[in-house]
Amino acid sequence: MKKYRRLQTALAALVVGTFALGLVSAVRPGGEIYPFASWFLFSLVPQRVTSYEIRVHAWGEREFDPPKPLIEVGGLVRSPQSSLVYQLVQRFGRAVESGNQADRDNAWRLLQATFSSSVDLRYDLVKLSYDPMERARGARIERTVLEASDRDRKNP
Repeated sequence: MKKYRRLQTALAALVVGTFALGLVSAVRPGGEIYPFASWFLFSLVPQRVTSYEIRVHAWGEREFDPPKPLIEVGGLVRSPQSSLVYQLVQRFGRAVESGNQADRDNAWRLLQATFSSSVDLRYDLVKLSYDPMERARGARIERTVLEASDRDRKNP
C-alpha cells in the first residue's frame, strides 16, 4: 500500500510539474524550456492560410470550362510542379493584392519566363483563404478573384 501511495504522489507531482513548466514556457521568450515542449504550441500556429492560384480560362485555342489551375494545364508551364512556379504565383498574388504595379509587372514577367510559349492566356488570379484544420475535415476554401486578365487583349 505504501508503494501505491508513493506512485500516486509521484504521478500527481509529475502532472502538476508538467503543467507548471507549460505555463512558464508560455511566457518565456523562446516559448519552451528544453527538453520540455509546451502544449501551447498549437495556439502559435496561424489559423488562416492565404495563398494564390492562377485559374486558366483559355490558352491559345484551348478553352477550359471550368477554368483549370495553372499547374494542371498540360504544356503551358515547363515545370508545373516546381516550387519556383508556386513561389512566383505567390509573389504575383501578393503584388496584385498590395497594389504595387512595379512588383506586379516584375512578378508577371518572371512567371511568363516559365511558360513554354507566348500564346494568349486568359486567366483569373484567385486568393485562397482557409483554416488548415477545417480544410482537412472537408471544409470549403474561400476563393476571391483579385484580377482577371482582359478578355479583349493580349496578356497584361
